[in-house]
Amino acid sequence: MRFCFVILVIFCLVSCKKNICFHSEEEMVEWLNNPSNGFVKQKAINGFVISVKYLPSWYLAYREIKNSDNMKPDSYDSLVTYYNRSMSFSLGISPDTTLKNTGDVMLFGVKNLNDYTSKFNDLNFNLESYIELKKGKNSTYPILWNLENTYGLTNYRTINLVFNKDSSIAKTTEFIFKDMFFDTGVSTYEFETSLIDIVPTIEIAKIIDINKKL
Repeated sequence: MRFCFVILVIFCLVSCKKNICFHSEEEMVEWLNNPSNGFVKQKAINGFVISVKYLPSWYLAYREIKNSDNMKPDSYDSLVTYYNRSMSFSLGISPDTTLKNTGDVMLFGVKNLNDYTSKFNDLNFNLESYIELKKGKNSTYPILWNLENTYGLTNYRTINLVFNKDSSIAKTTEFIFKDMFFDTGVSTYEFETSLIDIVPTIEIAKIIDINKKL
């Protein structure tokens, strides 16, 4: 009997580790932002830090419910299915503070208002020319994106991107940034495709209820 109990405990621990179990928003966000878990890739290039984060469907579903006044936790599963039809990433560009760089990244290489306007327009309206998602031999390009407007209050910028989901089979998915704005060249960020299939166990009702009271 004791042996069976030990086996059951081990099974539960392994199952939770495989499926990932979150009991709070802090735990979820900390896990997602930990580079060792594979959802965030970062490189320091030519005075900038470029960070690419894969935004999984379960996180997007949680965030939408949290930020909505009308949606309830029982919408979670249907939202996961909805967001699973595409792939979302965030691209962050910030100054490399280890090199004592602190200036606004949008002002890099800018000599006048025309230069700034051109960079701003390209990042807002022409980004499909500079970003590629490669899976095996297939390439896809962003269908939606937005450059977060910080109104000059931060020295970094974040771009959120959505791609059509590629159903082909490949071990890795490569996010390729062909930078023409910050002089960092072409950089590639490799993600394990298996990450896309992870759907953790989330105490969604409990977490949503706690955070909406804050």
